[in-house]
Amino acid sequence: MSGDTLIAEGSKLSAQERMRVAQALWQSAWDDQANIPLTPEQRDELDRRLTDLETNPDDGTSWDEVRARLMQKL
Repeated sequence: MSGDTLIAEGSKLSAQERMRVAQALWQSAWDDQANIPLTPEQRDELDRRLTDLETNPDDGTSWDEVRARLMQKL
């Protein structure tokens, strides 16, 4: 079955069933992400970020600080 056919048939489902299908598809894609190759641009960006982290290890914000800021906004 093609993706277009699946989408057309899926749109006939209730909103609740579409959400269930979407979550299952997202999870299956997430589980299989190791098999999706990075583009050269993605690899370059990851290399750039790693170099920046190694060069400036104290420039980031800890998860605790980020979480506290987010919690204040809720």
